[in-house]
Amino acid sequence: MRVLGIDPGNYHTGFAVVESPQQCLYIESLSFDKKSAYETRLNRIYEHSLYLLEHYAPKVIAIEDCYLNKNVRSLVQLARIQGLIIALALSRRLSFLILPPTLIKKHIVGKGNASKEQVQRMLKHVYRLSNTASLDAYDALAVAFTALHYWKP
Repeated sequence: MRVLGIDPGNYHTGFAVVESPQQCLYIESLSFDKKSAYETRLNRIYEHSLYLLEHYAPKVIAIEDCYLNKNVRSLVQLARIQGLIIALALSRRLSFLILPPTLIKKHIVGKGNASKEQVQRMLKHVYRLSNTASLDAYDALAVAFTALHYWKP
C-alpha cells in the first residue's frame, strides 16, 4: 500500500512516500525563509503535495498531528496547513490519517519522547538510506511508516 507521509510545518515541511515497510520511494522537505509570506508557503506546500499525489498515486495520506505550542499564532497556522492537506485528500477521495507525534515516535523507536535524531537513525537503518535528507523529511518518513501499521481500510 502506497502512503504519502507529511510532517507539516510553518517553515519546514517534510514529505515521504513509502510502498512498504522496506521501500521508500521519496523523501524530501520544503524549507521557507522566515520572511516569506504565509500565502506563498501554503501555495508551495499545496503544489508540492499535488505533484506527489499525481506522480506517486498514494492510497492514503498520513499527517503528523499538531502538538501543543506556546505560540498560538504558530499553532493556528500549522492547523491551517493540516487543513489544506486534508482538503486536498478529500478532493481526491483519498483516505487520510492523523497521527500524534508520541505514537509515531513510540512506533519507530519504542518511546514516545524520542528525539528527531533517534527517529532518523532508526529509519535510516530500516530503509537502508544513506542520504542527507532533513530531520523534517525523516519525520514525514516516520509518519508514512507508522501509517502502514495503523491504517485500516
